[in-house]
Amino acid sequence: NEFMRIQTPQGLGTDITLNASEIATFTTNGQALKTVSPPYTLAFDQISDAQLDRVIIASGDMTLNINSDFQHSGTLTVSMPDLRLNGVAYVQSFALDYSGGPVNVDISVPLAGYEMTLNQGGIQNVTINYTLNLQNGGAPAPIPSQRVNVNHSFTALQMSYAEGYFGQFDLE
Repeated sequence: NEFMRIQTPQGLGTDITLNASEIATFTTNGQALKTVSPPYTLAFDQISDAQLDRVIIASGDMTLNINSDFQHSGTLTVSMPDLRLNGVAYVQSFALDYSGGPVNVDISVPLAGYEMTLNQGGIQNVTINYTLNLQNGGAPAPIPSQRVNVNHSFTALQMSYAEGYFGQFDLE
């Protein structure tokens, strides 16, 4: 509905790399665990001057396109404390299975029924945490230019419920 909607698509692109200390830990321990800090926030633009605090999503998708050029397998865990289904925050781990070439993982998550808290100190956004767990697969140690690239987006979001300030409108 045009009276109140969240502009989509909304997206975030980021690269996750290992620094020299993390590479040394990987070489010594056979594993590197990297939590991106501080977490990312994805701002949502809205059509009006509304300040939504909470919405329940009727339909729409969250899409993740994950690409890795590390020559090792691992997992990327995505957690979003502001996105919940039945009161449980969204957490999902995605396998990055290296088999001789770049790893590409495309995920689409239907969001119908999810609740999203948007108002974080007056800013309309959600927090996204990424944790990379890379396992030594016998290939040479990673180098700082290798990365996991994550394109994270929300598309076609429709609300079934909303709380917050809806702004001022002339209804004719």
